[in-house]
Amino acid sequence: VNIDIARYYGYLKRYKKAEEHFQHASVLKKELSLTNLLADSMAIDFYFYQMKMYKRRGNKDMAVKYLDSCYQHIDFNNVDQRFYYLEFERAIFLADQERYEAALDIYREMLDSIKQHNPGYQGIMYTHIGNALWNLARHEESLQAYQRGLQAIDTHQEHIDFLPYLYQR
Repeated sequence: VNIDIARYYGYLKRYKKAEEHFQHASVLKKELSLTNLLADSMAIDFYFYQMKMYKRRGNKDMAVKYLDSCYQHIDFNNVDQRFYYLEFERAIFLADQERYEAALDIYREMLDSIKQHNPGYQGIMYTHIGNALWNLARHEESLQAYQRGLQAIDTHQEHIDFLPYLYQR
């Protein structure tokens, strides 16, 4: 419960309260870990939500550390959706470092999985693909990606908050 409360406080930018609840959650996580009752999925969620909070705060160094912690709990022989969301975040960090080609490789690699398991997320994916292409001065391809993002949002009626941004591009 504390991790969910912390997650929402972080989303609302009430970071002090979020950190308090993450601290409580870390005590529980440690107890579960010591008794081998901590499922990898729980550990990933624990680190992922902290990564998101630090990313929102602009503390990318801490965000990357928490993202790296998530990967410690991935079964690479049996990847699930969590892996693709981690990869998506990794691609965003790569793009922030101006490593656009590397980010594009990850975005494209995960696109089929996103289409199959969470098609509404394509609007976000194509937005980031468009941004990376734009920064590589591949403007025509970028505009096509933005158009696909608009179509995905229109089709699935999800992530409508991306529409103003896409229309500005």
